[in-house]
Amino acid sequence: LILGAVTLLAAAAVLLHFFRSLPQTTRLENGIITLPDGKTVEISKVQAVSKKRWENKGIADLAYESAPGKSTRFLLDDYKFIGAAQILEEVEKHLNPPGDSQEEPVSPGEKV
Repeated sequence: LILGAVTLLAAAAVLLHFFRSLPQTTRLENGIITLPDGKTVEISKVQAVSKKRWENKGIADLAYESAPGKSTRFLLDDYKFIGAAQILEEVEKHLNPPGDSQEEPVSPGEKV
């Protein structure tokens, strides 16, 4: 009887969490990322991306400028939010434009 009551409470907690997380989403529209808590971040404000856990877990850490001189981080979770891979791809395109080369080209005869 006690085990059944504990299991029932655990199931109620899981269902509550499930229904509370249904409306949460992360999306990218017109260069603005909308976070699960309703905050919006312009894609131009994203400063850095860490993909350390992307291959194994589908989680990327993004840092953005929330106020002048203040950096804030948020998680982009591909398991929880469908479309996170496309958002990450757009952010990476914005951080590293295709024609923007950071290094000087080295000619074949030149020593590095």
